[in-house]
Amino acid sequence: MQGKTGTTKIDWVKQAIASLSRPERWIFSLLAALGANVTIGAEAIAKIVDLPDATAPLATLLRRNLVEGDGDRFQMASSLAKDVQPHLDVSIWMEKATQFFTSWTQQQQNLPDLPNLILQESDAIMRSLEWLAETGQGLKVVELGRTIEGAFALKGLWGRWEQVLQWMLEAARSSEDQAIEAFELHQMGTRALCLHQLAIAEDYLSRALEIRKAISDRLGIEATKHNLNSPNLILNPPAPQPDRIAPKILSWLEGGLLILMFVTIIFYIYLPKPPLETPIVTTPATSSLPIIPTPTPPRSNLKYLFLDRNIAKVGDIVKGRVVLDAPASANGVSIQIESSDRILAGAVNPIQIKANQQEGSFEFVIPSSLQSEKEKTITITAIYGETKLQKTLIIAPLVTSTVTPAKISQLTLSQNPVTERQATELKILLDSPSNGGAVINLSTDNPSLIKLPPSVTIQAGKNMSDAIAIVIPPVRSVNDASESQKVTITAKYQGESSNIVLEIAPNVIQKAPPNLKSITFDLQTAKASQSVTGKVLLDAPASKDGIVVTLTSNNPYLTHGLENTVTIRGNEMEVPFSFSIPKDINNYPDAKIVVIAQYGKTEVKTDPPLQLLGRINPNTPATIRPDRFKINPRITDFIQPKITPSPIK
Repeated sequence: MQGKTGTTKIDWVKQAIASLSRPERWIFSLLAALGANVTIGAEAIAKIVDLPDATAPLATLLRRNLVEGDGDRFQMASSLAKDVQPHLDVSIWMEKATQFFTSWTQQQQNLPDLPNLILQESDAIMRSLEWLAETGQGLKVVELGRTIEGAFALKGLWGRWEQVLQWMLEAARSSEDQAIEAFELHQMGTRALCLHQLAIAEDYLSRALEIRKAISDRLGIEATKHNLNSPNLILNPPAPQPDRIAPKILSWLEGGLLILMFVTIIFYIYLPKPPLETPIVTTPATSSLPIIPTPTPPRSNLKYLFLDRNIAKVGDIVKGRVVLDAPASANGVSIQIESSDRILAGAVNPIQIKANQQEGSFEFVIPSSLQSEKEKTITITAIYGETKLQKTLIIAPLVTSTVTPAKISQLTLSQNPVTERQATELKILLDSPSNGGAVINLSTDNPSLIKLPPSVTIQAGKNMSDAIAIVIPPVRSVNDASESQKVTITAKYQGESSNIVLEIAPNVIQKAPPNLKSITFDLQTAKASQSVTGKVLLDAPASKDGIVVTLTSNNPYLTHGLENTVTIRGNEMEVPFSFSIPKDINNYPDAKIVVIAQYGKTEVKTDPPLQLLGRINPNTPATIRPDRFKINPRITDFIQPKITPSPIK
């Protein structure tokens, strides 16, 4: 629907919310999450939204007709609930509400006025329990349900008591906790006894007894057996009004159930499993209480109307459910379902709730004739007697031209730049919540440096993605490790892109450590007294501080002068080495020289080895060749004495 200015009601609601202060927006969101026709006190509102006082914000919301109030009780304006809820994250505020009511009821357990306090907030508490049940939080259903069911029993609110027990029973079965299931079945049977529904009571109590025997619950068995053996002990149900009870009967009921609660506390102390209720105790002959005649159960009234959705489109199946405040009478109950739209009028047959049942369901299909280019609002009404309950259903338009698609507003990184052993997370922010969910495509200009998922989905109703972990692979070699590396991350949605640059610091991406590649000689053969050179080669440049390579030989005598270590300077890949062959190599026939280089865990050898030549055969005696040996005349005097001839006698 559009106003004279062309602004839709949804646009108006968005503008109204945006203009609220933070406390006002919190309170408005809480009441919208609870839904229409659910009242809550100002004190509870303040504690749930964590405000010292909610008076001023509530006054502003009342003045602007955004909420409705009666004294210190407040609720969402019924005309706005259907427009606001689709644009809220209901789970946040329902979680806060359930946490508050669970803690609050537990803290008030010793107050004598607890049933009245719970009765005041029963609408909000029931809504909280319903939300817990719908979201599958069984343990929390049991935790909150245990604190309030006694109050509904004392006040004779039979319909609400049964609804709480049903939710707790479903939670017990889903969690497969037999002790809790038996407890809830016992309570359902006790409630049926109070209403003089003996057949139903016997069924529930018999099932409870069977489970308690199976798990050897001794005290529970005694409690259930006592009730099964006392079918004539009937506490008086309330007067025909569903949520009221005559003062005199109420006093008797409260007195009997106070005894019930006292014994229950004793069971709580001794049982490790969920607390047990006390059996209904038969009034002794000496009791001063009067004998209460068996009353006629009250006439049922409509209590709840539920739809499984508040927005539907053509072809959708809409399912509904109605709940009475008490089981139907022996003749059953017929509930009429009507629609404000003539096309749907008569599409749903009346709901027949059988005797002793408390709820019924219905469903209908949205026909194609309801399709239009504008949003259409239909009211579904459940009628029983003079009671009418209504729920609003919105038929989505054919083209939602009034809704502007969300766009990417910003990309953020939790850490930028990143360094070694650090991680970073990417988040994508939209300029408005996504209506049907948004799939954002991701890419990078350097996939070798970072790893990203191909896409991420932002859930409907949210405007921010979950954190996306940025994975940096192990360090690798780059041309210059002294400079940072920059990677561009791109997010695309609805044909538009948004970028952010991630900087990776030098100590994340650095040169890979080099390894020895080879060691070679510059000769293949060598002779005695000859100098030999060679070189050690790396597979990558050495770091700026250089590396030290260890050299060894297979025959240290033949590699005279070989250094134990050589240093390859920074950014270089090779280094020379040298040694000399000794003069005397006669003792090393067929000698082959191998030099070994070692760096870290890497070792390389010269291949082929160096072959020695010109060696002398040690088995042949040495001779002097006269053509190559002459005596220097200047030294003959030293090697042969001069002889003077003696005279002849």
